[in-house]
Amino acid sequence: MKKPAAQAILERMLILKEEKKRIEDEEGVLWKELFAIADYEAGPQKPFRHLDPELGMVIGRIISTRQSIDPNRLEKLLTHSQWIAISIPARILEPARLEVALQQRKVPAEAVEAATERKVIQSKFGPRPASKEDMEALQDQEAERRAGVREEAR
Repeated sequence: MKKPAAQAILERMLILKEEKKRIEDEEGVLWKELFAIADYEAGPQKPFRHLDPELGMVIGRIISTRQSIDPNRLEKLLTHSQWIAISIPARILEPARLEVALQQRKVPAEAVEAATERKVIQSKFGPRPASKEDMEALQDQEAERRAGVREEAR
């Protein structure tokens, strides 16, 4: 019996997932080794660049710093007047209030409909182990299919 296309795709995806994990693990080890070389040759947390003349390829590390301010912590560290001087009140749509306003006809439903964006979202699912329920449903489907084949044979 010929293998269904979805099964062939699933089997190939499982193989690729295993290969991808192995490759990502190996790549992680290689980057750690390169960073150790960079620490030795350029110094800890210093930029490093290696140009390979034979391959005509370059690899290295760039050092950058990201910073962000925690507004909640800053507010606690400042006086109230200091905080007011550097902050603004924010208007945020409250879905519960919108629903009440729609029911009371204080907001036109047409405006809300016109402002509503709908997006179709495709998400990846699996490969993952099938649940017990999935396997039971599959057995039921297979039994029904076999019963249908027997009926057609008669």
